[in-house]
Amino acid sequence: MSARKRTSLRKVHGTQGSASHADLLFASTPEDTSAQKETDAPSERADTPSRDEADLHVQATLATFAHDGPCPLTGPARLTPIPALGDIAQTLLLAGRILLESGAEISRVEETVTRMGIAIGVDAVNVFSTLTGCFVTLVVGGDTLTRLLTVKRRGIDLGRIARVNDLSRTLEVGELDFEALRQALLDVLRQRPHYPDWMRLLARGLSSGAFAMLVGGTWRDFVPAVLAGLFASLVHDYVARFGPEFVAIFFSSMTATMWAVVATDVQFAEHLRTVVVGMMMPLLPGMAFTNAIRDAIAGDLLSGVSRATDATLSAAAIAGGVYAVFLWSQSNLWI
Repeated sequence: MSARKRTSLRKVHGTQGSASHADLLFASTPEDTSAQKETDAPSERADTPSRDEADLHVQATLATFAHDGPCPLTGPARLTPIPALGDIAQTLLLAGRILLESGAEISRVEETVTRMGIAIGVDAVNVFSTLTGCFVTLVVGGDTLTRLLTVKRRGIDLGRIARVNDLSRTLEVGELDFEALRQALLDVLRQRPHYPDWMRLLARGLSSGAFAMLVGGTWRDFVPAVLAGLFASLVHDYVARFGPEFVAIFFSSMTATMWAVVATDVQFAEHLRTVVVGMMMPLLPGMAFTNAIRDAIAGDLLSGVSRATDATLSAAAIAGGVYAVFLWSQSNLWI
């Protein structure tokens, strides 16, 4: 298209708001008309598409934008027809549950659930989330639905958080339908940890040994610290099946400290302090403290205080388990 024709398109678009896309494509000025008379008319008509072909081209372009993602002409990609409100609420709460159980910060949970609801086609989504539950209110037309989900189990799984985020982005660009989204979320919920149990136990043990070396231990303290980390992990995973997290941390730190005391008494370990400190480091709630600060900065004060309290209880459980063993053994702690 020539420069004069592009100028004519801008003129027509500014003065005729109701003109169709095909009209814009065929708009021309008097200068264009006079120029066409001086050229070969049959050749010009042969190179110019018909109005029907232009309409088909515009419709195909709009359909491509609607499939690929948000477009200024069609708006954000939405699912059509919109599923039942109850099914939408259950799916959004499932996403929130996975994020909360995996240790995501509250702002991420609320933003992800809101984006998913808007992408599905809900007019308005209101989300309120805490460490132990998630409220979702959906509005479609004149209908409103509110649902609540309680969360009993919490941990750390960054892989599951990443997968839910990927599903949210894929849904927003229109590359995922509702049934596929729900099935994918169920698969994420049921999936086993990415790394096998033996590998995670070995990593905890080796990290305990490495921390023992960092705080001044010798190679004689490395192996006892590795074993102490293994004992702590085994006891923690077992007790966590039946009781709260801080109870599992208390018994795991107590068991590992007992092993450290015995190893030192029989001259298997050289320094009791380094073995105990190395065992404690993998149990410290560092991510919980970090997320508590992030929630508080984001304005989620209730969740920030709750998460900080939970982290403080975990730290107190570690200290309580160590102190109980030291009282029992009546050892001089730091010699």
